[in-house]
This record gives sequence, C-alpha cells and structure tokens, in this order.
Amino acid sequence: MDIIGIALLDYQKSIGDQPYRIHRDDGWWAEDHAERYFQIDPWPHEVPALSSVSGHARDIGCEAGRHLLWFERHGIDAVGIDASKEAVEVCRLRNCRQVLEFDIMSDANNNKLSKADPITLLDNNVGIGGTFVSALSGSA
Repeated sequence: MDIIGIALLDYQKSIGDQPYRIHRDDGWWAEDHAERYFQIDPWPHEVPALSSVSGHARDIGCEAGRHLLWFERHGIDAVGIDASKEAVEVCRLRNCRQVLEFDIMSDANNNKLSKADPITLLDNNVGIGGTFVSALSGSA
C-alpha cells in the first residue's frame, strides 16, 4: 500500500489531509501531511540546487510535482519520475507536462534513464534506496 501516494491523491481531490507517519528501520519516525508537497515555491534551502539546473532534468521521486512544476516555470525540460501510481496521477492532475511511473531501482527500467541529465532527489527521496549498500546493489 502506498500511503504517501494515497495521501497526495486525497489532498489533490480535496478529500482530506490526514497525517501519516514515516518509519525508518533505524527507529526514526516523523509525522507529516500531504499539504507540504503542494507548496508553490521551493523552500529557501532548495533554491540553490534547483537554480543550478539548466536544460534538462529528471525529478526522481517527484511526488506531487512540486519541483517538476518549478522547473517547467523556469524553462527547464524536466521529466518527473515516481514509482507511485497515485503520485503520478496527482502530477497529471496538476498539469505536469512530463511524468512517468516506474521504479528507478528496478533493472527492468534501466533504459528509461538513458540521458545523462541532472537528477534531483529532494524532500524524503534520498532514502529511496534504503541503505547505501542496498542503493548500490539495487535491492532496497
């Protein structure tokens, strides 16, 4: 079950903004709300990273398309990628121009990232690979 994707879709459809919890295997946890994924402007600490991209970009784990839409507004040819079908649906409902549903950790999708474009892994996406070792081995 994709709790975050469902929370994003519920928020997009104005069904609600119920809190959800993220639990990591190291014992850390946090409660969050989908609303934060729908902010128009990036957070101040994200601006230098986003502003350094030009031309093309891949927004890995694009969630509700927050960064993808920022790239589009700034003339960057960006493609959003998320393993969550609900997150991809939200991006499409928000009129993101290019968004794909697939898991970047799957060997079956290696050819979908053939261009050597900059990628972004902002918000909680740095942990999508699990541990450093599992990210390298592709077995998160």
